[in-house]
Amino acid sequence: GEGEIAAWAGAGLSRGVGVLNLRSRPVWSGSKIGADAMYAIIEESGGQRKVAEGEQILIDLHEGGQAEAGATVTFDRVLMVKPEGTDAAIGRPYIEGASVTAEVIEPIVAGDKLHIYKFRPKKGYKRKTGHRQRYTAVKVTKINH
Repeated sequence: GEGEIAAWAGAGLSRGVGVLNLRSRPVWSGSKIGADAMYAIIEESGGQRKVAEGEQILIDLHEGGQAEAGATVTFDRVLMVKPEGTDAAIGRPYIEGASVTAEVIEPIVAGDKLHIYKFRPKKGYKRKTGHRQRYTAVKVTKINH
């Protein structure tokens, strides 16, 4: 439909070579973070993530997929913590002594399949490949600040 055409055009496929990525980093499942709920912003795998206690998220593959279910993962690069009912603490760049602890739920979770289409107009060159990123599913257990 029209959405597909717009996605193709937005991916630069009309100009020749392009990659079609319709989804960014997924959140596995989690709670909606309320306006007054406690949350933290952490740096994980080169990106920033907003997390709350009890939320289940997907992170990049931890320990090569060899992590045990129930093992703890600690994120010590905390950029901001917003406790319930108070003002946020903002780090420069990180908050000293703050950390977010999570528990491994599933060591390996396969993400959505991405299809990569390459073609050159008027040359008869077409290639289709796929990629499926692997993640580790964790549940945020505690925000320490």
